[in-house]
Amino acid sequence: SGAGDIVYVLPGHTESISTADFFTNLVAGTQIISAGRPGASNNPTFTWTATTSTFLLDVADVVLSGLTFDLGGANAVVAPITVTGAGCAIVGCHIIAGTSAALESTTCVTVSTAAHNFSFAANRMSATGGAVTTAMVSVAAAVARCSIVGNRFFTTQSAATTGVIAVGAAATELDIGWN
Repeated sequence: SGAGDIVYVLPGHTESISTADFFTNLVAGTQIISAGRPGASNNPTFTWTATTSTFLLDVADVVLSGLTFDLGGANAVVAPITVTGAGCAIVGCHIIAGTSAALESTTCVTVSTAAHNFSFAANRMSATGGAVTTAMVSVAAAVARCSIVGNRFFTTQSAATTGVIAVGAAATELDIGWN
């Protein structure tokens, strides 16, 4: 743990996220980096396939970069990506919230307790085909120095949507800009 492991994920790689805390062996300081290009049909893709499937960033300093996350492989995936580790980052990824009202995620990325210094930057998030997402990014706890900058959000809003970025707690030094 904390040794600075780097995992390069090659183009064409696909993986199904099918259980809660799918990457239980994730260690602090790990970087999971795509060797592909987000948006390309062969970019490394992780697809959530059960409503309870989750990818927990629950250890410090984990970086996810350049990957494609398809959260719409099952209907109403509740909290597909939850961050509780300090210093984690999701950078330059393509996150698909859903492709229809039958295949969607309710809250895509949840920033929760102890996720201080979390960075969510230069990502592309989309919800298409009538998918209704409660929030693309939800700051759900009083975290410090969370940064949500330079992202592109493509979504269909509805009366049930609370916001593309929802802040539901008294976060300090929260930086939301250039989205």
